[in-house]
Amino acid sequence: MTATGLRSTWLSVLLTCLAPSTVLACRYTVRDVGFVDLGEPGYHVYLCVRNDTPKELTDTFKQVSYAALLDSNVEFEVVNVDRQKDHPSVQHLEEAEMTSIPVAVLTSPQERVLALPVSLSDKPFKKAAWSCLEGIATSPKREEICKHLVKAYCLVLLIEGKDAAENRQAQQAITEAIDEIAEGMGQMPKPTETPPRLIRIPIKLFSQEKTLLWSLGLDVDDVDGPYVLVVYGRGRWIGPRFEGRTVTKDVLVDLLSLIGGSCECGLDRQQMLGVTLPLRWDQDARSASVRSLGFDPENPLVRVEISQIMSTGAAAMGTRRGADGLGLIGYSEQVVEFSTDPEEATLSPSQLPQGDLAEANVPASQALAPEARSKPASPRPAPPGKPVVDPPPAGSSFKLAWVVIGGLLLAILAGGVFVLVWAYRRVA
Repeated sequence: MTATGLRSTWLSVLLTCLAPSTVLACRYTVRDVGFVDLGEPGYHVYLCVRNDTPKELTDTFKQVSYAALLDSNVEFEVVNVDRQKDHPSVQHLEEAEMTSIPVAVLTSPQERVLALPVSLSDKPFKKAAWSCLEGIATSPKREEICKHLVKAYCLVLLIEGKDAAENRQAQQAITEAIDEIAEGMGQMPKPTETPPRLIRIPIKLFSQEKTLLWSLGLDVDDVDGPYVLVVYGRGRWIGPRFEGRTVTKDVLVDLLSLIGGSCECGLDRQQMLGVTLPLRWDQDARSASVRSLGFDPENPLVRVEISQIMSTGAAAMGTRRGADGLGLIGYSEQVVEFSTDPEEATLSPSQLPQGDLAEANVPASQALAPEARSKPASPRPAPPGKPVVDPPPAGSSFKLAWVVIGGLLLAILAGGVFVLVWAYRRVA
């Protein structure tokens, strides 16, 4: 066998041995996934009309909706409530207690409803349509959000409340969390151009940000605050809505560090994708995201690849709901010694992960209390007449894992020997 042929053979064996690790690697982070549209339900605007509603009005709304909702995740539809009595928008009208028609109804993926009255008094149809639809897909703060989403690691929204002292406390916690994330960004798999960015929404802007606050589960007339939320990717709200005293640096660091982790970090699909905000994502934003990410998030092949990763990987299993230990900030490694004694093949309490983050997209005040999480469940007695089966030894899973790994290594080694023998016979 020539030297060139021998080198080629060994290269083939090496690639065969490295193939499993290459397949298992994930080149996308949670932040990357946030820019990909995986077909989640969006927002809908239903213009509810009757048989006697002027056709000119419906035609004008259709024309205006095309321009007002262009490049957004909001769809428009005209519904005749006299002819389409079983349409979901009719039920939404009843929920919103709206009897005046025509009226526009905005619905969210979480089935929240916002009624938008159509005022026709002394107004041309076109002006009435614009005043009704122009604030659905965009607003000054949403334009600011879209401007910084591509370059920033993520955005932290501070919705200020009536108490100035609580606002300052929340802002200080956010600033400290951002500083800590910024210090560790160099260790992340894909560092971004800028660290997390703070965006403030003061009370004086609530009226023009009504739709944005509504999409975050807040009512303009009933906001005490302050509230803190994290937005990343293509305008996705991830994690809980922190309120008042629940806003601390530590909980924010846990959530922010998660965004820089691998997309197979253990989050389920719903928690990773979060809740999308109603906003306009135009061509400039799409082009900027391609340059920043290094791939096209709207490429069908990318969508399929990420969908497969999330459906087959740990993200689809939903076995971990928390964020502790999933991010890169605060990451540590432990040396675990394997033992043949089942009683010794356990982790000490200090090695077990501590804490858990509140369930995604719910107010932090509604999350499970720490004492409730740490309280062990009481053992359930076995039903009468049924034998009690002892659990398998603690070390059995480790033994099984080593058996599987050993079998794979033997198979790879056997394949390499076969390739060498086959190549030698071909040369001979």
